[in-house]
Amino acid sequence: MVHLYALVRHPAALPDMRGIEDATLRTVPVDGGVEAVVSDTPNGAAPTENAIVAHARVVEAVAETNSAVLPARFTGDAGSDDDVRAGVARRREQIGAALDRVEGCVELGLRVLRHQRAADAPASSGREYMQRRLEQVEQAQAVARDVHGALAGLARESTSQVVARGELVLTAAYLLPKSAVDEFRSTLQAAEADAKDVTLVLTGPWPPYSFTLIEGSGG
Repeated sequence: MVHLYALVRHPAALPDMRGIEDATLRTVPVDGGVEAVVSDTPNGAAPTENAIVAHARVVEAVAETNSAVLPARFTGDAGSDDDVRAGVARRREQIGAALDRVEGCVELGLRVLRHQRAADAPASSGREYMQRRLEQVEQAQAVARDVHGALAGLARESTSQVVARGELVLTAAYLLPKSAVDEFRSTLQAAEADAKDVTLVLTGPWPPYSFTLIEGSGG
């Protein structure tokens, strides 16, 4: 069995580390100048906590050593190298376009949290509860417009979801050229200084999971 971690452009630069169950990392050449980063799993890789963590560590390391990476989702393993090649070949154009899109990019994640206030005591009536919910939605929309709008302008692509549930009001992800990370962080700091009653939590940089995930079998 073959476990797929990611797809990269040829020639692949393998990180100096081991994969799941301490297996050796290797590459499977695929048509179109693409290589699959894999390791051999004779009995298949069960989705245990250790295996999932090892998978993520390999993907992150591969992203650091290659300019474009398509992370694979941890799913069923492929039976052989030929199965990996066949799975990639079926989506050759899509994969080539995705590698072009993420070339030189990383992903940064954002969570916007509203501050708890004394006004958040239990509502005395259904009407008061609904009024508070409306205020939360309006606040989330304002944050999405002001904060996300400023950050999305720096990104190659972005996704966002207005949540307005509890403390969490917005989640977002940004596909960002590595050269723009410092400017992005500075813009975020300025946005946080201007934003009222919210905290901005930035994570990453990560491999571009939100924009390029492929199935782990390569199919």
